[in-house]
Formats: sequence, C-alpha cells, structure tokens
Amino acid sequence: MVLGNVKLVKFQNTSSLGNLSTDTVITTFSDLPESVSIALNLSSTSVHESSPNMKIQEYQKFTPWQKYEWSKTVIWCIIVFPLICFVIWSMTYILFGNLALPGGSLFALAILELLAIVLGHTAEFIKLPPLVGMTLAGLFLRNFPTISNIGKNLDLSVTNPLRAMSVVVLLTRGALNVNPTLIRRHKWVIPQLYIGSCIFEAIAGCIAAYFLFGFPVQWAVAVGCIFSAMSGAAVMPYLLKFENEGVGLEHSVLEITKQGSGLDAILAICLTELAFGFIFAAGDLAGGIKKGLLEVIMGGAFGTLWGGLAGIFLEQEHESTLRTFAVFSGGSLGLLGLTKIGYPRGGPLACFLGTFICCCIWRQKKMHMENLSRHLTILWYLFQPLLFGIIGSRIDLNTVDWNIILQTILCFTISISVRMCASFSMLCLSEEMTTSEKLFVVLAWLPKGTVQAALGPVILETAINSRHGAEMESMGYNVLCIATTVALLASIIGALALLIFGRRLLSK
Repeated sequence: MVLGNVKLVKFQNTSSLGNLSTDTVITTFSDLPESVSIALNLSSTSVHESSPNMKIQEYQKFTPWQKYEWSKTVIWCIIVFPLICFVIWSMTYILFGNLALPGGSLFALAILELLAIVLGHTAEFIKLPPLVGMTLAGLFLRNFPTISNIGKNLDLSVTNPLRAMSVVVLLTRGALNVNPTLIRRHKWVIPQLYIGSCIFEAIAGCIAAYFLFGFPVQWAVAVGCIFSAMSGAAVMPYLLKFENEGVGLEHSVLEITKQGSGLDAILAICLTELAFGFIFAAGDLAGGIKKGLLEVIMGGAFGTLWGGLAGIFLEQEHESTLRTFAVFSGGSLGLLGLTKIGYPRGGPLACFLGTFICCCIWRQKKMHMENLSRHLTILWYLFQPLLFGIIGSRIDLNTVDWNIILQTILCFTISISVRMCASFSMLCLSEEMTTSEKLFVVLAWLPKGTVQAALGPVILETAINSRHGAEMESMGYNVLCIATTVALLASIIGALALLIFGRRLLSK
C-alpha cells in the first residue's frame, strides 16, 4: 500500500529487511501487528522495534550516563570544560612562552576569565546580575593575600585593548536592539524618555559630585555622566523572562524598555567621553570644545561610511558569520582606530552609528537578524567577564578612601531619585500605559554596570599613560572606585526591584 511518498510494508520476519532499498521509508501503525518501522536516511538506518520477537539492533550507540540529565552537567564540569581549558592554555604557552606561565600577564588574564565566569554563574544562580560575581572575582584576585600577585600581573597593554573590545560588543548589541520602526511607533515616549532621564540624572550627579566630593567642575561633570547610564545588558534577562511569561505585552511596555536601553547607553558614553576631553584639555576650554566637536563629526562620518558599505554590499546570501565579522571589525576599527590617531571621543559614536545604519539597511532588505544577535551574545559571554573582572582587579582595598565610598552612596541616592522622577514624568506623555506599567519602566531603568565598568578606568589609565602626575592619578583612582561602587550598588538594587515588584506591576 502506498500513501503519498510513504510505503507501508507488512512482513512476518526479519529476512524481509534485505529487500528494502535505501530510498524507502516504512511506517507502522497499530493495525499492523508484528511490524517494524524503519527510517532510512542516506547510509544510516534507524530501526524501532514494535514486536517483542524482533532482535534488530539499532546502529545508534547509547552511553549509560546519558540516561540522567544531571550527569551531562557533571561530566561537562569535571572533564570537558577542564580539558578545553588545558588545550587553550597549552596552545597559548606554545605561542607566547613564559607569558602563559604563573607570573605572566596571559596566565593572570586566563585565571581572571575563568574565575569571573564561575562567580558570574554563581551570582546568577542566587538571582543577582552576573556582573556582581565577575567584579568580585577581580577584587578577590587583587586583594586576597596569597594570590594577590595574579591581579597585579595584569598588564595595561593587554587589558586596555580587551576592555575596548568589550565596549565594542556592548555598543554593537545596543545598536542592534534599536529598531527605528518601534521608535516611530512610540515617538512621543522613547526619545523623550531616554534623553530626559539621562540628562536629568547627569545634571543631578554633577551637582552632587561637585558639593559632596569637592571635585573641580570638569571632574564633577564626568562623574555625573558616568552616573547617568543604565545597563541594558543587566536588565535584558529579566525583560526576556517576562516576555516569555506573556506579561507586559499589552501596551508594549517591554518594547519601550528595550529600545530605550541602547539609546541611553550611547548618549551617556558620548557625554562622558566629551567630559574626559575637557579634563585633559589643560585649561584650554575653547580648544577642548573645538576638538570635541571635531571628534564627534569624525566619529559620525566614519560610522556612516562603514555602516553604509556593510549594509549595501552584504546581501542575504552572505553568511551571518560574515556579517558579524563586519559589524565587530568595523566597530573595533572605529573605536580603536580613532583612539590611535588621537580622536578617541568619536570612537563610541562611530561604533554605535555604523552598526545601527547597517542593521537598518539589512532590515529593509528583509534579512534575518537572529543569527547576528546570537553571535554577538556569544562574544559578550566571552568579553563580559573580562570587562568586569578587569575593573575589579584595579581596586586595592587597602588604598580605598572609604569616605569616597560613603559619599558615592549618597550621591547615587540623589541622582537615581532624580532619574526616577524624570522617567515617570516622561512616561506620563503616554496615555496608553497604566500607572503600574510606568512604575515598571522606572524600576527597569535602575540597573547600571556596563557603561560604568567600561568608562570607570579611562581617566586613571589615561593619566598613567600620559604621565599627568600623581594628583591626576589619585583623582582617576577615586573615579574608578566611584564607578565600581555605582555598578555594584545599582545592579543589585535594580535586580531585587525587578524580582520583587516586576511581575506584580506588569500583571496589574
């Protein structure tokens, strides 16, 4: 009997199997007693017995420990993962020699990456953002007595490019999540929300830093701008969890929150970079403004150029891996290249704008972005532990001014309160959203961490490399401590707020 392309064959013994061709598919039904269903695919055969007297052995091997799901995790942790680490370390030693041995910078970097991954997963297991565990990994390696040399062996010539590449992945992911169609749909909410919230918090943080820390105006402006950025990477897992549960979809609350996170980050980064330019302008305010504007123009022009070329010449038939390489390499060239030629303030804009333009062109061509997003997520999984581990490893708890930490908590309380009020006021422009949904967006914009970790060490590293003196380095170290404190404090508070109140606010 033939049904479509499927032949139903009834036989009484296993000798009938010898007459089957490799392009035949045989299916069984309950009304065919003592039958066997055989699925032939090219040269492999899968046989399913439906009669107790059949003794056909399937070719597929079965390992006993695969019966239990937990055993796979144990085997991966005990055998597979350590073996992969050993192979990578062996290749590193072959290529770089003593740098991969204890006391070398590459060995210290590998230990930092592994410990940050482990503690990041541990923090995630107890419902905290992974960045908390990753930052603590760097602090542990720098301050624990018997292994403190590991944190001290991290060379700036190695960590600075890695931190910059982490910023590239951060900005490209943020630009990928920005959808112009959704922004136009919510044009009375999203632009005002991210611009207003960021600007108001920056102003509040600037004023608080000026009076609480006693910083000069340029330094206070830089600290306020560092305060103003929220972390899309910290809040995105919670948004995806709520989306999978089907809550928050009625009035596009989750869409508004996602779109605003990427735009908020790039605005805060650009403002902070401009503030850094004024700090190192050596008192020439007019020259600093001119140079800052020139850097922004150069960054915008380069981002438009490479983003347009990538969007036009990469078509649907090109693999997503190639598009990922184009996005990552273009962003790295913009950020690192402009820094190399003396225009570092335009790098973040070049990275973000280039990714945004090419993704807009690809969307117009009806190209799928899922694989590109998946590849960038893998890159972020590799670079995120380094980003937060490095900032933790730069802090020596024996040299921290704890008065600065206490002042930071007070300053953060002031700035985040202003941000919450500003965000809620901007959301009042939306008549569709309920009060509980507006409160959810306000809470979702509390977490910080990624931008603070990316920009916190910049002043200290610039002061060290350009030899601006001990006073400038001390101020830069204080800014690093402030950024780290804000990242840890805001991420923990934001995560707890979403865990406790998030689902309740979206369900009302």
